[in-house]
Amino acid sequence: MVVSSVLREEGLSSVWGSGFFVVSGFGYRVFLGDLFPFLFFVGPEQGGAFPLFGDVFLVFSGRFCRWCGVPLNGFSRLGLCDFCYGSRRGVRYRLLVEGYRSFGDVSVFESESDLVFGDYVLYFGVFGSAVKVGVSRFDRGGVSFGFVDRLVEQGFSSAVAIGFFDLVSAQDLEREVAGEFGLACSLGFFDKLELLGSREFSLGSLMGLVGEVLDFIGGGARVVWFGSFSWPCPSGFDYVWSGDVLSGSLVGFRGNLGFFSDGSSVFVVNFSDLVGRGIVDWEV
Repeated sequence: MVVSSVLREEGLSSVWGSGFFVVSGFGYRVFLGDLFPFLFFVGPEQGGAFPLFGDVFLVFSGRFCRWCGVPLNGFSRLGLCDFCYGSRRGVRYRLLVEGYRSFGDVSVFESESDLVFGDYVLYFGVFGSAVKVGVSRFDRGGVSFGFVDRLVEQGFSSAVAIGFFDLVSAQDLEREVAGEFGLACSLGFFDKLELLGSREFSLGSLMGLVGEVLDFIGGGARVVWFGSFSWPCPSGFDYVWSGDVLSGSLVGFRGNLGFFSDGSSVFVVNFSDLVGRGIVDWEV
């Protein structure tokens, strides 16, 4: 697939009018019988996705709102323009990502009651020797057990999910459990790079930890899912990629970490950091 366009940063209409595309997210889909990382994009007439498979050539320029494509000049919240951030869609997204405590006006609980009082899981994911606790909607993406996609995007080697909770209870428990058991609430890109060579916390040990968490929580919470993931990763890499031109052959991946070879060295790319980048040209 090849798409070329001329970049113009004069506002939303001119960006779309130029045929320019913006990376709106990344995720995993089945491709040729296996899971592969995909980049999702929005454009002037439609959105889409393409797999990062084999030889990849991508040219990026600028930073844009991941939803509407308007240029972002300087600071942005959650990679969104002010309009999208303040929209109803933005409010719902902020409830999930920034948390209910970020809202001083509790009336949002009533206006978005379907989101607040939906079914949520508390997940425990393993990355190397670290265990991360987090919250996800059970039917993320409108699909039952859709939270598993979130676990894949995190790059966990194994994970356990317990449920069910409403959003407020789940976010409160996330903080309490993390503090009580010394678990991470977030694992950044460079945290994961440091953990790549560490010994993986086993699924059996994780199940034992979750059992202790269930005793701590009490009530009717229970395990609703557990499993393991296998990742094709090289034994090492030479440098972390940055810049506007991504050119190389995909040789491994784990969650938001993508490993590419340019023929002489292996470099790692943070897929999350590509979100909001404008695509000037691509070929995969």
